[in-house]
Amino acid sequence: MNGPGLPRPILARVAALVLLLLGFIPFINIVPSLLAAAWYASVVSGWLSGSAIVVGFGVVLAILSRWLPWLWRDGALNRFQQLTPMPSSWMLWLASLLALGCYVAVALWVFDARALHLDEMVQALQARTYALGHLYEPASRYPEFFSVPNVVVTADKVFSQFPPGHSALLALGELFGSPWLINPVVGAISVLLFGLLLRETDLPATVRFAALLLFALAPWVVFMSGTHMNHVSALMWLLLGSLGAVRSARASSPRMWAAFLGGIGFGAAGATRPSDALAFALPAGVWLLWNGVRDRRRIRDLVAAGVGIAIPMAAFLWVNARTTGDPLLLGYVLLWGKSMGIGFHRTPWGEPHTPLRGLLLINLYLIRLQTYLFELPIPSLVPAMITLGFARRFSAVERYLLWAGSLLVILYFMYWHDGFYLGPRFLYPIAPLLALLTARSLGALRERFPAPLMGRTATFGAVTAIALGVTTLFPIRVAQNAALLPQSRWPIDSLAAKDDVRDALVFVRESWGAQLLARMWVLGIPRSQAERIYHFTDACAIETQLGALENQPKQSVSALNDAFGPLEADSARLVPSPFSPDGTERFLPGSTYSERCTRRVNEDRAGYALLLPILLARRGNNVYARDLHERNAKLVMEYPRRPTYLLTEIRTGKNRHLAFVAISRDSLLALH
Repeated sequence: MNGPGLPRPILARVAALVLLLLGFIPFINIVPSLLAAAWYASVVSGWLSGSAIVVGFGVVLAILSRWLPWLWRDGALNRFQQLTPMPSSWMLWLASLLALGCYVAVALWVFDARALHLDEMVQALQARTYALGHLYEPASRYPEFFSVPNVVVTADKVFSQFPPGHSALLALGELFGSPWLINPVVGAISVLLFGLLLRETDLPATVRFAALLLFALAPWVVFMSGTHMNHVSALMWLLLGSLGAVRSARASSPRMWAAFLGGIGFGAAGATRPSDALAFALPAGVWLLWNGVRDRRRIRDLVAAGVGIAIPMAAFLWVNARTTGDPLLLGYVLLWGKSMGIGFHRTPWGEPHTPLRGLLLINLYLIRLQTYLFELPIPSLVPAMITLGFARRFSAVERYLLWAGSLLVILYFMYWHDGFYLGPRFLYPIAPLLALLTARSLGALRERFPAPLMGRTATFGAVTAIALGVTTLFPIRVAQNAALLPQSRWPIDSLAAKDDVRDALVFVRESWGAQLLARMWVLGIPRSQAERIYHFTDACAIETQLGALENQPKQSVSALNDAFGPLEADSARLVPSPFSPDGTERFLPGSTYSERCTRRVNEDRAGYALLLPILLARRGNNVYARDLHERNAKLVMEYPRRPTYLLTEIRTGKNRHLAFVAISRDSLLALH
C-alpha cells in the first residue's frame, strides 16, 4: 500500500539535480560569506585524480574480462539473488556483530573511550547526574568557577541544555562504568533495524545486502558510532520509528503494535533530537493518516502511533518542567534565547541567518559529505545521484526515506549553526538512505545502459574505488581522527594518581578568553550576548570593563549591554590575537595592553587547559574549578580542609603536558 504523494521518478530527478548542484558547485566560495572553503580546490583535485584511476581500472579490467573468464561470471550472483527473506536473520545478526566490533575498536583506539567534543562532554556530565538519580545538580554559590558552555545554570540548578534522551542512554553506561560502550551498541542496533527495514522492500537480495553492509561499514557511520554524540542514538530511534511506521502502513489490515513501536521510536527520537524526529515522523504520520482515510479501520494504527509518541514525549516534557520550569521550554532556548531556534533571524552570535546563508550551509554540508560518507577516491554522492537520476521506480520504503531526508535537509536549511564534527553531522540520519541509493546504483546504470561492457566497467570501478578507500584513504582518516582534540584527551585520573593528588581543590588554568566568558556569565549577561561581546570586542577592553563592573552592585541586563555596547564600535578593525595561542581572543590594532592584560596573555603563552573534560575525571575525589586568580580565595574558604593545587599545561618547545602545582592556601586567602 502506497502513501499519498510519495516521490515518483520526477521528484527523484529533482533530488538528483539538487545533489549535483549543491554537492559539486562551491557556491560557498562564489558568494562572499564566512563559510568559504579554502580546501575545495584540493578536494576537487583529489576527486579528479581518483576518478581517473577508478574509471581507468574499470575499463581495463572490463576489457580483460573478455579474455580472462575468471574475472567475470555472469550468473555468479543468481543463487545469492534467490535467497529470501534477505538479509536473512543470521546475516542480520552477523552484520550487526561485525559493526559492533568495528565501532568498539574505533571508540577505544581512535577516541580513547572518551567524550571529546563539547556536546559529547556536556551530555556525558548530564548522564552522571541521571545515573545518581537526579535531574540536575545543585548550583554553586560561586558559579563562575564551574560554569561551562552548553550547561544551564540557574539560581539553584545546573543541567545540560540538550534534550534528555541521549544522556539517559549514557546513564545506563554509567551504571556499568562504561558509557563509551553505549554508542557502539546503539550503532549495532541501528544496523539490525536497517536490515529489518530493508526486508520491507521488494529490491533484489544483492541490493539489500549491499545496502546493509554499506551502511554498517561506511566510515562516517563507523566513526560516529565510536563517539558519545547524540546523533547516533537519534538515528537508532528514527530507524525504529520508520520500521514500525512502514510495517503498519504497508500492511493490508491494522497492525497496531507495529504502529505503536514506531511511535515509541519517533517519540524517543524527539526526546533526543526534536528536529530529526519531526522530519521522519511527519511523512510517516501522513502515510498512516492516508491509510485511515481510505480504510477507517486503519485509524487505529494512527492512534496507536500517537500513543507511542506520547509516552517518551511526556517524559521529555516532565524533565523540562522540572528543569527549565516549563514543559515546552527547551534548555537550548533558556540558555541562548529564541535566536537558538530554527528560522531566519539573527543567530545567538548576532549574524543574520538568511535563506541565502541557509543554502550555503547545505552546499557546505553536501560537499563535505562527498568525502566523509564513504572516504572514496571518487565523490561519495555520485552513486546516489546515479540511482536518483536513472532508476525507473522506487519502493515505498525508499519513497518514504526520500521524503524524510528532504524534510531533514529543509529543516537544517533553516538552522543557523554549522554542525561539523567528523563530517556534516546534522545530515547523519540520511546515511541509511544514501547507503540504499548507493547499493542500487549499479543496477540503475544497467537499466539505462544495458551494454555489457558498461556494466562490467562500473562494477570493476566500484570494486577499485572501495579497495583504494579501504587501503589508503580510510587509514589516513583514522590517524586524523585519533589526533583530534588533544586537550580533551589528557589522562587526568592517571596524572592525579601519579602525583598523589586526591581530596584536593584543584584550580584549572584555562585561557584568558574562557575566563572572560565565565565572568560575563556570572554578571548576568546572557550567553548569546556574552558570545557576541567576546567575538566583537578587544579582549583587554573586556577585561577592563569587567574589572569595573565586578566592583559595583549587580546591574540589569540592559545596563550591562550599555556598558559593553560602545566597546563594539571598533569590531570591524578587530583581528585574532597576535599574542595569545587562543585564536578566539580579539585584539584591536594600535591599542595598548595594561599590565593585567599583559599578564593574562603571558599566562596563555605559558599554557592552559580546558575545564570541561577535566570535570569528567572519575577518581581522586578532587574538586576541579576554574582558576580566577585573586577570586580563588572565595572557593578556598568553601573547602577549608582540602589541599590546593593549580592544574595547568606546561609547554616546552613542541612538548606539552599537564602538571599539578601545589599552592599555598594562605597566599590565596591573603588576596581576598
